[in-house]
Amino acid sequence: MRADRGTGAGPVRVIGLTLTREQAVPTSADQGLPVRDQVLPVLRATVAEALAGLPDAPGETAVVLASRHATWITAEAILTAVRGPGARWLDPRAFLHYTPHALVSALSIDRGLDGPSVTFSGVSGGVDAFGHGADLLRQSACARVLAVAVEWPTALSAAAYPDTGAVSLLTVASAVLDPRPGGVQVTQWGPSPAGSDRPGERAAPSAVEPFRLVRRYRAERALQWTIRQGRSSVGFERHPDDGEDTDV
Repeated sequence: MRADRGTGAGPVRVIGLTLTREQAVPTSADQGLPVRDQVLPVLRATVAEALAGLPDAPGETAVVLASRHATWITAEAILTAVRGPGARWLDPRAFLHYTPHALVSALSIDRGLDGPSVTFSGVSGGVDAFGHGADLLRQSACARVLAVAVEWPTALSAAAYPDTGAVSLLTVASAVLDPRPGGVQVTQWGPSPAGSDRPGERAAPSAVEPFRLVRRYRAERALQWTIRQGRSSVGFERHPDDGEDTDV
C-alpha cells in the first residue's frame, strides 16, 4: 500500500506531537492489572496533551495505535500470578487488557471517539501508524487522526525483541494528523527498500522511534526525511508555512 505525494486530498500535516518517557514499575502485577494502572494513565495524559487546544471532533477522529509489546506486561503479570499464588488470585479484568487493541478501545471510550480504529503490532508499527493515518485522511474516511505509539518492554518481550532497549521503560508518544496544509507533512508511505540507511533516511527500532525522529528533525528544521521500519517506510517534508512557533 502506498500513498504518493499529490494523490487524494493532498499532503497531511503532523500537529500536536508529544512524547513521554517514564520509568514504570507495575504496582499490581500480582493481580495482572499493570496496563490499567500504569499504561493507561500515561497514555491518557499524553493524548490529552496532543489534543489540547484543538476543536472537538469525536465522531470524525480516527485512532491508529502502534505497539509491539505494550500489553505484554499483562501477559507477564498473568504468568507471574499463575506461577505464584495461583490462578484463583488473578483478577479476571486482566484479560480485558491482554491485547494491544484494548488500548485503542480505552481511548475511544474515554474521549468518545467514533472514527475508524486500528492497531499495528508488527515491527513496522510506528511507521505504519503515520502512513495509514495519512491514507485515512486522503480517502476522506475521517476529519483527523490520532496516532499513538506505546512501548513497554518486559523480560518476556525483550527475549523476543532484543533490539527495543531496556526492560521496564514505559514510553508513549502521540501525534495528530490533519489534512490542512502547513507544518510537517506525510508525503509517501510504502514498502521499505532493502539495504542500509541512505542520506536522509533513518531506521527505527521501536514503534515510538518514528515519533521521536519526527520531533527531532522538525526541531532541526530539516526539509525532508524518510523513516524506515521493518518492511515499511514513510516520508516527511517540511512545509514552507511551518514557522518558528512549532508545536513540538
